[in-house]
Order: sequence, then structure tokens, then C-alpha cells
Amino acid sequence: MTADFLTEPAIHQEHPDFIQKLRSQGLHAFKKYGFPTSRQEDWRFTPLETLLETQFIPSASGAIDLDIPEDFLLSDVYRITLVDGELSPELSDLPELPEQLVLCTLSDAFTDHSELIQKYLHQLISPAENGFTALNAAHLGAGLLIFLPAGLILDKPLHILHLDGKGQENTAVHLHHLLILEDNASATVLMHHLGTSSQVHFTNVLTEISAARESRLSICKIQDSTDADYHISHTALHQAEDSEIQVFSVDIGARIVRNDIRMHLNGKGSSGSISGVFVGRDRQIMDQHTHIHHNSPNGTSRELYKGILTDHARGVFNGLIYVAPDAQQTDSEQTNRNLLLAETARMNSNPQLEIHADDVRCSHGSSTGQLDEDALFYLQSRGIDRKRALALMIEGFAGEVLNDLPCSSLQAKMFSHITDRLALAKI
Repeated sequence: MTADFLTEPAIHQEHPDFIQKLRSQGLHAFKKYGFPTSRQEDWRFTPLETLLETQFIPSASGAIDLDIPEDFLLSDVYRITLVDGELSPELSDLPELPEQLVLCTLSDAFTDHSELIQKYLHQLISPAENGFTALNAAHLGAGLLIFLPAGLILDKPLHILHLDGKGQENTAVHLHHLLILEDNASATVLMHHLGTSSQVHFTNVLTEISAARESRLSICKIQDSTDADYHISHTALHQAEDSEIQVFSVDIGARIVRNDIRMHLNGKGSSGSISGVFVGRDRQIMDQHTHIHHNSPNGTSRELYKGILTDHARGVFNGLIYVAPDAQQTDSEQTNRNLLLAETARMNSNPQLEIHADDVRCSHGSSTGQLDEDALFYLQSRGIDRKRALALMIEGFAGEVLNDLPCSSLQAKMFSHITDRLALAKI
């Protein structure tokens, strides 16, 4: 299904030929393959009918009349703000950025940093991966280029705040972020998607991350959209020798959420971790797909996902750890734990190992259950009312992930938002 979903992307004659070619490839792939359907194994638990029934239009440029909610201002960070994909200098806060750091919109980078763009753009995610990646490539332009040259250590987290706030109905925003770290570079990046409008939004975001030798990156993606929104995300990471990447994912809002994370440990001794919490209520769908590819020896990976579901919400976890024949002495662990707060909530969990090497240590596991009534009774017997006791137990369950978020002010806000979100449910 493709016909009336979106208007055709605009043509930008001023952009380089290779960008026009990528857009054409995306548009061709989208028209040829359309969107994924439930008949495809990877999408069988992600019903897209309500998304496809809505005709979305690209966000229009224009004046931004919006304030950032006080509750979402983080302390001691560099902040860059995008509103419906458009950079807002007025809502950004970037004092004294390191001179060596390259931070600009992707559209500006097409001409100002064309060599970097041509070398890295769409090298990890093909425009023809599926209908959403194709659509993103067809509308290529919105997003950011972040480039850290060799040895640069970013002294504060970079907070990328995405707001949907122009008030335009049925807006589609296609973002493509490119994050490049050269040898020994280090950074913490917080990507925060926040719903501020009552209008329905569709966000389709691709993030490509390339980490060179001995680089370090902590990246955290927070999705806190309104319950009427749709959020589709693809993230691909390449890791060179002895690099280290921590990926955190927190999903609270949106009607349908689909996160695909692919981590490629391509260099000897590289290590990576993926940790996530997702919270679903009402009839939300939270679909998490992860692939960790060990392609070189002595790699280490850790994965922990926790789901909290109530009402008629549905959660999906599909995680694959792949160990290539040459990836000897791989050490990998994968865990998925889920908490169902209502009998009508549903969870589909499918942890997977595919091992082609013989000298490895790999494990995986999954568990889904309800709150421990004995523990709940114990807290109530100590004078804690049921509502507060539930909150304490949920905070303890989610804390294994949230306590490791790479920004202390963000940790407190996430605990608060999860509690507030579940307070709206019938528990």
C-alpha cells in the first residue's frame, strides 16, 4: 500500500547528484515494495492499518511559536532543538561548543561537508531495507550531522530535542541523523522525541552511527510522544577495533512504536550494550527488534530489555545475537523481562542466538509475569498505600535500566514520567 499515503517528495536542484540519486532510489523502492505487512515474519505483530489509513503531509516550514516545557529542560547539557524536523536556534542552547566538533543540519551538510556525507550516508541502512527506510530516503534532508574528529572528547552530553509543535494536522517528519566518531573520540548523545501538540504526527527516523578505533559513545533515545502519534525508528551502528557503545532506549508514548536497532561489532575487541524500557497502556503497541552482530574476535555484548504493559497494550521483543565463524571468544548475554499489570495486556518475546563459532560464551533468556502480590501485600502492611506500593515496585523493576542512563537529571525525569503514564491506566 503506497498510493495515497504521502505526497511525493520535493526536488532540490541545489543538492549534489549523489543526494538526488539516493532520493530516487528511495522513491523507486517505496513504489516497488510498499510498506511491510503482517505476512512478513518481522512485522507480524505490528499492525499498520491505522497508520496507513491516515494521509500524512510533510511538515511545512514556517515560524515556530513554542516554548520547551520546563519539565524537559536538562541541566548541564548542550541542547539543539528541532521542531517538526526544522532547526530552531531560539530553542537551542549551544554555548562554547568545541571548535573541532561538526554539528549542523543534514541539509547544510550536503554542500558544506559533502565528502563526509558521501562516505557515510546510507552505508549502514539501505534505502530499500523496507518501506519506511525507502520513504525516509525519498524525503532525505531533515536531520543532523554530528562529527567528532580523532581525540575529541565532548565534555557535556548533547541533548537533541525533537518537538512536534507547529500545530499542523497529520504531519509526517522524516529524519536522518548521521553520527561519526573518529579514533579515540568520546561523546554522550541524548535523542529526545517529545509530543507537544494534540495533532496526529508520524515520525520516521533513521540514525547511522560509525564508531572508529577506541572511540566511546553513550547514546540514549527517549520517545515520549502523545498517544495519537506513530513512531518508526531504525538505528544502525558500526564499531571498529576496541570501540565501545552503550545504547539506551526508553519508549513511553505513541500509538504504534517500532524500534529496529542493529549493532555490528566489526572490530576485534569491540564491545556494545543495548538496554531498554518500554511502557504501554490503553491499546499501545510497543515493538522492539534488535540485532547484535559479532563479526570479529574478542567481542563483548550485553542486552537487557524490560517491558511494562497494562490495559490492552501489546509488547514485542525480538532480539537476535549473531556470532560469525571468525568471531571466536565472543562473550554475549541477552535478557528480556516483562511485567504485565493487566490480564488483557499481551507480550510476545522471541530471544534468539545464532552461533557459527565454537569458542564462545553466549546466553539468552526471557520471562513474563505479573506483580508479586506477596511483595505488594508486604509494602501495604508497612503503611504504604496500594498506589504508592505499585509505583515503588514498578520503579524497582525499571530501575535496572533507568539507573544507568548517562545523565542524572534524565534519570529522575524518566522515573517520574513512567509513574505518571501508568497513573492514567486502570491498575
